[in-house]
Amino acid sequence: MKPSLAETPPPPSGYPRWPAICIVLHWSMALIMVVGLVVAFASPNHHAPGYAPMRTLHHSMGVLILALLVLRAIIQFRVRSIRRNAMDWADWLDWIAQGVHAVLYSLMFMLPMLGWALVNARGHEVVAFGLTLPNITAGRNPDLEDTLVALHVSAAWIFIGMATLHMAGIVMRHLIWRDQVLVSMLPKGMLCASKADRDPDHATISK
Repeated sequence: MKPSLAETPPPPSGYPRWPAICIVLHWSMALIMVVGLVVAFASPNHHAPGYAPMRTLHHSMGVLILALLVLRAIIQFRVRSIRRNAMDWADWLDWIAQGVHAVLYSLMFMLPMLGWALVNARGHEVVAFGLTLPNITAGRNPDLEDTLVALHVSAAWIFIGMATLHMAGIVMRHLIWRDQVLVSMLPKGMLCASKADRDPDHATISK
């Protein structure tokens, strides 16, 4: 029988630790997103003298996120298919988690692409890590610029909201339902030993 939202579901019978590459990618991308968002909100007006270095840093973070997102998607597509067979959890919770992840992944793709188009619509080129990227819009376009500003800012706030929901859900599962989801994505030894570490039947997925 599936647990309702009012009930406290039992911890899953097994939740294997993520491979090291997934853990490194997860926390690296989280840090890069935080840096990118802080730089974006802390940057002066794009006509101000101090805007150029902040813009370059912001562009570099966006391009790096796109590159890591492709790598992470390839790795996690394979790993998730294995992990789903190892998990024993309520369907509604799994669907919520998968939905939040899908939105976060989509926004991590949309935000850099919208920003890229926005820079081009302002008549500038995107420069990241010293490299000038090709334009994806046809030169300066003030009307398109206004639209892209609204979309880019809205997407950023939606991402912040979904990331907050994601973190709140993970903390709730760790503190209230006491499962191993959070521990499975932390460096080994943090917080407490995971079930994968205590039980040899739930080994690390590394192959």
